[in-house]
Amino acid sequence: MRNCGGGVGIATSFAVAGLASWVPSRRQHAQAAGSAAAVYAVTSLAMLVLQLLVVAPGAELQQVVCLSASALAGVARFAVLRLVVFVREHPQDAVTVRAAAPAAPAVLFPAA
Repeated sequence: MRNCGGGVGIATSFAVAGLASWVPSRRQHAQAAGSAAAVYAVTSLAMLVLQLLVVAPGAELQQVVCLSASALAGVARFAVLRLVVFVREHPQDAVTVRAAAPAAPAVLFPAA
């Protein structure tokens, strides 16, 4: 059984974890490394399921399954990183925006 890009996923996990010591937020980098490991696991699982479903899959089918699983997992990883891991927290800005009252119509459109 072959796994496409497995070495790259593992190397990415270690590289991100290694670089975490240089950056103030270790939690974010640990989560990013975990998401890279999850992408590797999803891709490996897809290849395992292919091997279970098809007795002798051709190289083209293996490549399609591997690239499809990798692409879907990559999109999911991007979403997790963007929405969960690297969320910028500016609670004061959010409160200020929500607290601002809309201007009265007379201020926006003064009578001529």
